[in-house]
Amino acid sequence: MKRLDVIRENVSALRDMQGLSAKELGASRRDLAAAKHFLRESTEAMIDIANHLCVKSLLGTPASAVDAVILLRDGNVFAPAHASTYATMVKYRNRLVHFYADVTLEEIWQLIQNELPDFEMFVGDVARYVAELDSAETTA
Repeated sequence: MKRLDVIRENVSALRDMQGLSAKELGASRRDLAAAKHFLRESTEAMIDIANHLCVKSLLGTPASAVDAVILLRDGNVFAPAHASTYATMVKYRNRLVHFYADVTLEEIWQLIQNELPDFEMFVGDVARYVAELDSAETTA
């Protein structure tokens, strides 16, 4: 899936920034803007993927990004603990888009330092589920 590749590539770019201190990240307007972009684009890709999987899996049409995650949890696509993490992540996209003036350097730096494995967990969960769907379609 193309959107999974977007997440993978963005996480890789963000990993390259993990060696920066918060001060160094903030000193480069370009690096900080890139980090925000990679985080926003990755959460948007998560939302697009979740919505697509809900429809493809006949779980219903989600009313919101969080609703898509809940439908996938209820459809046993995501484990409850993973779904809780993903719901928090997709909510954060709204903060980046609508409350961008309130997003702090420290917040972005902490996300880069601590939260990238959550994106990788999402990619793994989706890749596993898509492989299961493909396997079911080829055996049917």
